[in-house]
Amino acid sequence: MVERNMEKRGEVSSQQIIMIVLAIAGFIVVVMFLSLFFDQGNMTNRELCKLSIIERATLPLGTQIVPLQCTTEKICISTSGKTDACEQFAGEENIRGVKINLDKPEKAKEIIERETANTIFDCWAMTGEGKLGIFGKEALSELFSEWLGVGEKITKPKCIICSRLAIAEDVKGNETLKNVNVNQYMAKNKVPGSSLTYLQTFTDASVRTLPIVPKTNYSEELTKANEALGVANEMGVDQLAIIFTQMLWKDKNAIDQAYLTGGIVAGASVFIGGVLIATGVGAVVGLPLIAKGVAVGAAVGGVVGFTAGVSTGHTQYQNQIMTAGHCGELKNSFEKGEKGCSFVKTISWDVNVVNNLCGGGIEGNL
Repeated sequence: MVERNMEKRGEVSSQQIIMIVLAIAGFIVVVMFLSLFFDQGNMTNRELCKLSIIERATLPLGTQIVPLQCTTEKICISTSGKTDACEQFAGEENIRGVKINLDKPEKAKEIIERETANTIFDCWAMTGEGKLGIFGKEALSELFSEWLGVGEKITKPKCIICSRLAIAEDVKGNETLKNVNVNQYMAKNKVPGSSLTYLQTFTDASVRTLPIVPKTNYSEELTKANEALGVANEMGVDQLAIIFTQMLWKDKNAIDQAYLTGGIVAGASVFIGGVLIATGVGAVVGLPLIAKGVAVGAAVGGVVGFTAGVSTGHTQYQNQIMTAGHCGELKNSFEKGEKGCSFVKTISWDVNVVNNLCGGGIEGNL
C-alpha cells in the first residue's frame, strides 16, 4: 500500500514539474512582451513598483520569479523645502522636499495633512488596493510542501515600506502641528482626479463622515501590543512610515480573526491599533474601527484607526490615522481562491518595531 502511494505521489510530482516548466516558459514570453510594451526607462518609481506588483499577481509563478521594483520614498517637511533639511534621511536617496510657511499656519497644516493623505492613498493604489496576492509562497520548495499537504495554514506578515515622512528640526515644536488632523482631511477632501474623498475611496461612496465610536478601555491591550512589538517609548520618534502588509490564510475562519485583530505580528502578537467591528461582532484590541460596518466572512474593506506619534518636544503631532484594509480573496494567477488580509498602516518609524511587524520579511528597496 505504501509503495502504491509513493508511486502515485511521484506521478503527481512529475505532472507538477511539467506544469512548472510550461509556466516558466510562458512567463519568459510574457516578460519579453512587457519589456517591449513598457518603456521602463521613463517610468517613475511608483509606476515601476505597480508594474512589478501586477506582474507578480498575474504571471505564472510571478511571486517566485518577479522581484519587486519598489523603492521607499522619503518625504522631508521643512521651512526650506530642501531635500537635505531632515537629518533623519542623512546619506539616503530618493528624498522629496516639501516646503511649508509657518507664518501661514492654516496653509502649513493643510500641506502636512495632504502629504500624509496622499502617501497613504498612493501606497494603497500602488499595491492594488490590497486585493492582489503580492507575496504568495516564499519559495518553490514551499509550493512542493503545499502540494504534499504539509504547508502552513498561515504566513507571517510581509511588508513593503511605501514611504517615510519626516519633520525637520525647524518645524519640530511648532504650534501648527497641534492642529494637524489627517483623518478629518481625508473625510472632507477628494482624492486628486477623483469625485470621491479619501474616506469614500477606502470604504464606499455613501460614507460621508467618520462614524462616532464609543470610548473603550483599550490602554492595557495597547500597552501589551506595544511591548510585544518592542515599542518602549514613542517620544523621540520624529518620522512616520507608511507600510503595506499582507498575510495569507488557509483556515476558513482565519480571515475573520485577521480583521478582528487588525493584523497578526510574528505569531500571537497584535500590531498597534486593532479594531472594533461596527456590526458588534468583534472585540477591541487597541483603538476602534472608524469605518462602516463590514460583512464578517466576506470580502471586506474598511479603515482602522491607531496612534501614529511624531515627537515634537513638548508638542505631539499625533493622530489616529486611518488605515485602509481588505480581507477576502486575493487575485493571484497561480492559486485560485487564495485568501488573505492586506493593510496600509501608518506607524511611527522605528526599525525594531517595523521588523517585528513584518515577521515574514520586507521586500523592495529601502
